[in-house]
Amino acid sequence: MPDIMVNGHPNEKGSCGDDDPNIVVSPYSAFASQIKIPEIPLTDYLLQCLDMNYDLLKDLDWAADVVKGTSYKFRDLKPLSTKIASALTRLGFKKGDVLYYVTYDVALTYMIVFSVWRCGGAVRGCYQKEGKEEFERQMRETKTKFVMCDPETAEAVKWASARLDWPVHLLSIGKVDGAIDVEEMIEKEDGSAFPHNVKINPKEDVVAIPNTSGSTGLPKGVMHTHYNFIGMLKSWGRPEKIEESQRIIRNVVGLMLNYAVGSVMNIVNSIYMGFTFHSISKFDKSTFLDQLIKIKPESIFIFPYVANWLIRLPELDNYDLSFIKQIGVGGSVLDSAAANIIEKRLPSVTLIQVYASTEALTVASSILKVADSSSPDSQLIAGVKFKNFKEEVHVSCGPILPLVKAKIVDKDKGCSVGRLEPGTLFVKSPYLMKGYLSSKHEKGYTCEDVDGWLDTGDIGFFDEDGELYILDRRSFMFKYNMHHVSPAELETVVGEHPAVLSVGVIGVPDKETTYAARAYVVLKAGCTATEEEIKEFVADRKVFYKHLHGGVVFVDHLPESRGGKLDRPALLNMVVREQKSKGTTAAS
Repeated sequence: MPDIMVNGHPNEKGSCGDDDPNIVVSPYSAFASQIKIPEIPLTDYLLQCLDMNYDLLKDLDWAADVVKGTSYKFRDLKPLSTKIASALTRLGFKKGDVLYYVTYDVALTYMIVFSVWRCGGAVRGCYQKEGKEEFERQMRETKTKFVMCDPETAEAVKWASARLDWPVHLLSIGKVDGAIDVEEMIEKEDGSAFPHNVKINPKEDVVAIPNTSGSTGLPKGVMHTHYNFIGMLKSWGRPEKIEESQRIIRNVVGLMLNYAVGSVMNIVNSIYMGFTFHSISKFDKSTFLDQLIKIKPESIFIFPYVANWLIRLPELDNYDLSFIKQIGVGGSVLDSAAANIIEKRLPSVTLIQVYASTEALTVASSILKVADSSSPDSQLIAGVKFKNFKEEVHVSCGPILPLVKAKIVDKDKGCSVGRLEPGTLFVKSPYLMKGYLSSKHEKGYTCEDVDGWLDTGDIGFFDEDGELYILDRRSFMFKYNMHHVSPAELETVVGEHPAVLSVGVIGVPDKETTYAARAYVVLKAGCTATEEEIKEFVADRKVFYKHLHGGVVFVDHLPESRGGKLDRPALLNMVVREQKSKGTTAAS
């Protein structure tokens, strides 16, 4: 099968056999018929990939914890996970059990996750600063009998597990009173209790239950099977046999939190693609640049708000970051102003935009180039395509992967629309989630797709070449009178102001216009700007209904969600509290 990640462009256009002419298929979809998803346990598949490339990878680091300074090599993966799986089996862990964890550790946690999978179990991690009541709710929903913590999270985790109606095995990474020390457990284990005869149903048995960010309520557990993750890997089209000359990247620094779906994807991607995953579990602006200099990664994967902070640092020019070849962003889109700064200040860097979600895994990526673009009004900035569309500049997330289909739906009209028409993105693939975990449903989960199509909740469009553009979350957009306004679009404009370090925009309630745009702004150190200056900056560039009628608020920092993104609901809650205290609405 062709290696689409290496080739970088499709050899032929795919065709769509569906009746709906507006369904978008990947330009690589001609390869989809060649892709066979093995119905085997995920760990068996990954260990086969490792065995195939063992001589190349064995002495290289597989997973590294940047903060703690610990790491495990590819050669450690099989023997150490065998010992951990054996030790867990001695504790009574069996197929179908779930390990629930709240830790800051990365490298050992990832090794334990892999070990749980080899036992036929699943994992569910959680945001470390979540409330103890939420820990309890998730533990009950998951029906976990095995819980792992560390000294920083122990108090809340122990409180939550003690309130369950069944006994729990409490494990810890680091010394915690009343918990089994995992490192000591491994040291004493000989591996003889490893469960060799676990029977896995790859399409039904769950390996991971990552949480949604909880932006619209409590975090929901998303159930993914062995088959899901193998399907995602196979959709990249990369051969399992890796030649040194074919290695796209050799080491990656990621800010993925250890419980997020992105970290699970990197566990499997790193084995499949043969790269070292350096994970930073606690992001600290004061140490990040020094960490990059020490590690010298070829690729970094960060959230857009971190990218915006990093590329605007005045001291960035004092560092030689020429070793960085890629900056990958996900979770939300990076704007054209940021891409222009990357191209100017980090000329060796190619920007990679990825569209993925907890429910759908990887859907599209700009690393998959479309050759001979026919799109007018587009340009490449830092290696990624930006398109002028309806007087705005939008960043491409690239084409969808071979096994994915997509359509844009106008929910007001109730039908799909064609290219260059915005609407809600729906996707279909063989690796969509099994469903949302639900203790109230007789099956234990609920499916949110209709006829196999998942409503992503994101507003976007496809261009003439089938490349995907995401405008904003449907739930974040608001109306000024009858006009739709995208917060992300206004954040792009405000972010172009030379004094602005970062910005978050929301619609605040207004009795005359329904909502009014308000910007929460963090200024660069040593820079000044007034509210009127920022409002005029936007007014000079946008039509009237996209002006900052709700004002500008200067803050020291912006709130972050559980997933490390801008927490717009937290900004909205600030507004609600403010308006309740004042009994007012935003000025129009």
